[in-house]
Amino acid sequence: DNVHVYAAVDNSIKCYDMRMNTNMIVKEWNTTYTYEANESNDSVESDGSSTKDSEQPTVDCLNCIDISSDGRKLVASDDNGNIFTADVDVNSITPVRPLKLLGVNSRSSLVKSVLFSASNNFAYSGGFDSVLHHWNCNSLQQMKSRVVSEDVMNIMDNSLGGGLQQCANPPFIHQFEYILEDKTAMACAIGDGSIRVYSCNSDASVSQAQNSPSTSASTVTADRNGQTQNGPAVNPES
Repeated sequence: DNVHVYAAVDNSIKCYDMRMNTNMIVKEWNTTYTYEANESNDSVESDGSSTKDSEQPTVDCLNCIDISSDGRKLVASDDNGNIFTADVDVNSITPVRPLKLLGVNSRSSLVKSVLFSASNNFAYSGGFDSVLHHWNCNSLQQMKSRVVSEDVMNIMDNSLGGGLQQCANPPFIHQFEYILEDKTAMACAIGDGSIRVYSCNSDASVSQAQNSPSTSASTVTADRNGQTQNGPAVNPES
């Protein structure tokens, strides 16, 4: 809506109403989103197992946020691989609103990027487990995921004769972004220096992986013509 800004601050998300902040440095927020484990907050891990209240993970530094295109939902992740979602109400007078645990990427696996689907009913997450996870934000369930590391190895096998094992620059997912206005395709910046392009299906699952080689990639953006552009590389080990 161009007037609200969301920021991850430690273990919470702050919503700032820019109409209420006239100073150069914004210090006051109007809503805080936080997570607290409770009995009804069961979730599903990436291996399909259930996470009960007694096993609820601890939030460790929220690092990624995405807001749905209709402005009604948010999805976020933390350094422990936890994925959260929340209903957004910018007109709410409640200063503290809950984050719901959507699922767990992988235990202690850093998440680098989250993104809503075109319908806003699903979300994607990816990070250092090299898997493009697919979540249902309404039922709080995990859908079918895409193992990006297998896609990378298949291309190496096909192009260089097979039998290869990648021992440097693991195919971590650093970031993904839509490259078409209708959100039917996304580009993923992979830690091995490549950009992989996936088609987004009507149920928000991804398929038809194609390899778009580049010398380096840590971030991806799309210009007005839908062409991917890669950003400066980072060493995954640093």
